[in-house]
Amino acid sequence: MRLGQKIAALHKKNHLFQEALAEKMNVSRQAVSQWESEQSIPDIEKIVALSELFGVTTDYLLKSGSPSFELNHKDNNLTEELPILSDQQEQGYLTAAQKSASLRALAISLIIRSPAILCFSTALAIMLDLGNLTIQLTGCRKIMNKYATLYWLIAVLLYLGYSFITNDWERSWIIWPIAGILYGIIEKIISLCHNDIAAE
Repeated sequence: MRLGQKIAALHKKNHLFQEALAEKMNVSRQAVSQWESEQSIPDIEKIVALSELFGVTTDYLLKSGSPSFELNHKDNNLTEELPILSDQQEQGYLTAAQKSASLRALAISLIIRSPAILCFSTALAIMLDLGNLTIQLTGCRKIMNKYATLYWLIAVLLYLGYSFITNDWERSWIIWPIAGILYGIIEKIISLCHNDIAAE
């Protein structure tokens, strides 16, 4: 179907005479008649107004073929009820989104880098603790290796649990640096305790 045929079919389907359609479009009846007979083409504003009036897309009016979908007039009323945001509200939202994006990027970066940092710090600790060229696990190291997997698994579960329950992904990344610092403190305490026991 061509544009003129679609306009004619739609106004008949919606029980509108040419006069009523012309009145709604703020044009003369002759203009509507010329659109239908394809002697003239409505301008873009009229095409948009026709699509809203008949509840079809502008694509349907302008392209040949059947509509990909039809708009529901009830849905059109919903758009009228949506609040209009001020420039200040829009700017506030964009600022908050930008700030949130930078925090998320930092969190993801820390999550990705944390295993590498952990491996590096463990390797550095081993190298500093070497009394000779052979690496021997001390009692402290054995204890830490035994519970390290469980410790980091609990940290992951805490992070995911808190993040999903509160949906506060912007702040939940702080669990990782806290867990890393805590791990170092626990390792040092166990090391000191083990040295005291060994000294006795």
